[in-house]
Amino acid sequence: MKNKHFTTICSDMIVQYLDRGFFDRPPEWKYDKKNPQPPRSLLILDDCLGSPAILASSGLTRIATLNRHVAPLAENHGERSACGLAVIILSQTYKMQNGIGRVLRENLSLLTLFLNKQEKQMSCIKEELANVVDEKLFDQAYDYATKDKFGNLTIDFKPKCATKTFRKNLSEAIMFDSLPCQCNNK
Repeated sequence: MKNKHFTTICSDMIVQYLDRGFFDRPPEWKYDKKNPQPPRSLLILDDCLGSPAILASSGLTRIATLNRHVAPLAENHGERSACGLAVIILSQTYKMQNGIGRVLRENLSLLTLFLNKQEKQMSCIKEELANVVDEKLFDQAYDYATKDKFGNLTIDFKPKCATKTFRKNLSEAIMFDSLPCQCNNK
């Protein structure tokens, strides 16, 4: 975004970067010698509702739909053919005017939800998730994951195994008989 407060760097900051050797050479990616991986980038947007950064006309929407093609790699690395850009959007509202656009919401890889007492928001979430996850399973997983203070439910829209679709507090898999294991994990 073009904002005069963020386009200039004061001379004190430049001196600090210079003292730390920031301009001595181009940045280097430290590859693991045994298992080299290409660089990964992450953009975190916090409290950005109503901001031009997340409007449908922003570049972020384009990145969300073309992520797998951003910064192509010279050679594929496993299933990766590009560096891409991972984006985390922290928001207290799922859907609102000038909020997170539908294109962004439909291109989620993961969604983490905390307890939400607004029926209208929950109804919207369920409606948009209906093509991807079973509503009854969602309700059960959501109730279970958010019953404790600060509890949350993470939904993985592209899990490597169906048993990893729902997680409580990011670390505990929520298992359902109707989502059998496809990777033979116990």
